[in-house]
Parts: sequence; structure tokens; C-alpha cells
Amino acid sequence: MLTFLVNKFRLQNNSESKTDRSERHYDGSLDGETIYEYFGNRVIRSHNVPDGHPVAIKFKTVGFSRESEADMMAYAHSQNLLAPAVWECRQLNSHQIAMVADFVPGNSLDKVWPTLDEQQRMSIREQLADYLKLFRSCTQPYIGRVNRQPTHNPYEGIETRFMGPFSPEAEFDEWCLSRIKNTSEKKKWRRKLAELRRNSQSKFVLTHGDLFPRNILVKEGKITGIVDWERSGFYPEYAEYALAACLYDYGGEGWWKPILMEALTPCIPERLEVQSLIYKRGY
Repeated sequence: MLTFLVNKFRLQNNSESKTDRSERHYDGSLDGETIYEYFGNRVIRSHNVPDGHPVAIKFKTVGFSRESEADMMAYAHSQNLLAPAVWECRQLNSHQIAMVADFVPGNSLDKVWPTLDEQQRMSIREQLADYLKLFRSCTQPYIGRVNRQPTHNPYEGIETRFMGPFSPEAEFDEWCLSRIKNTSEKKKWRRKLAELRRNSQSKFVLTHGDLFPRNILVKEGKITGIVDWERSGFYPEYAEYALAACLYDYGGEGWWKPILMEALTPCIPERLEVQSLIYKRGY
């Protein structure tokens, strides 16, 4: 059994510091009410038998999940960023993993938004912007997940692949350039990226990577939780904005794009352009 406990990590925030020392082991059923199902991920609500504490259990397919997702969620929880507290991960069989975490009260923002008046919507916008500023205050000296683990590769669409870790930024830029197949384009961007680094080195900040309204929980006008950290990691500070601007597939949720982008800190046009270019593999 793969077991995750929050206190196994040396959680880092600008320096090696805070750790949540609480230890929890789930003693309850792996059956319950399905509260979320999307792209092969299923989340149920259940409870811990000894104390009745409500939990959310996320089931994922082996090969599409890594325990580092739980590491990232535990880190975010330790920084008071509305991420659920992680209890443990279990490998149930050869093809399925379950992650047990606190149940967060509230409804997803995509369901709540149509019921809100303009004042309530403005309040949600402001709350989200404040939390995203806190995300940017959580940094590491590398691109990756806590303890220098590989992180999700956001340039492959819905495919689950991993990359890194990278340090310094030039190493990540070179990896990005390797995705550009056109020789002249690659040469042009190698020169531009080197110039950008000389002028300003990016910080590597906590990035959620999947900030859709379905992953933001709201109750009585307050954001109560930010869930689904499977695409999270520490990325260059421009990454969250670039994802929202040119990488996300909003599908039927196009209404969300201007709201999210307003809450994020913009990045310079050159970084936005190269992020879009490598997502398309430079063809």
C-alpha cells in the first residue's frame, strides 16, 4: 500500500520551513455518494468511522496519477490556501489509486455562478484574485513539485505526461525550445529568451494549473476550497496566466476566461507567444 502522510514532507516556502505534523489514517468505507466525475476521475463523499469526520476520496487510474499530486495539495494546505488536508493515498489494485482528503463544504462555482447577483460575483472575483496573489508568494528555486519531483507537463493538452524538474530557468527554456521544430523559429526564440532572462529572471511560483470553476468551491458567497491539484506545481510566474490565455480549452465555459484572466497577474507578450508556440509544437 502506498501511504501518504502530511508530515513526511519538508514543506518549503521560500526556505525550508513549515510542516503540518498531523497524522491521519482513514478507517472507513471506499464507497459513498459520487460528488464529481470528470475525465476518468471520480470523487466520492464518505466518512471516517471512528469520529465521523467527512472525507472526499478521489479515485484515479495508475499511470495517470502520481502521489506528488497529494504532496502539492498538502503543501498548499500548509500555506492556508484552501486546499483540502490530505490523509493518505492507497493503491487499491494494479490499476487504481485512492487519495483520501478532507471533505470541503460548498458547491462548485460553475453551478453557483448563475444564482449570484453582481455584488456577489464581484466579491468572488476579489476573493479569487487575493488567493492567487498568495499562490505567487509561495516559491521554490526550481520548476517541479515539492522535493524536486517532476511536474505535470501542461503543453500536451489532455494527455498526462510529466516534465522536469528544471533549474535554472535557462534549462526550462531550452526544454521549451526543443519542442519547436522550425529551425529559424528556434534560433529566433533562443536569442529572445536569453535576452528576457538577462533583463529579468522569473520566480518559480505555486501554480494550480487547472483553475476552472468546477474546481472552486463556494458556500454562502465565500470561496471555501480550491480542489483538484493534479496539474499543479511550481512554474515560472507567467505560467498560470499563459495557461488561461492560450492553453486552456474552455469548451462551453468561455464565460469564465475573462473572469479568470482579470484575477491573474499578466505576463509579457513575448512569454505568452512562446508558450503558445510550444503548445502547438512549433508546427
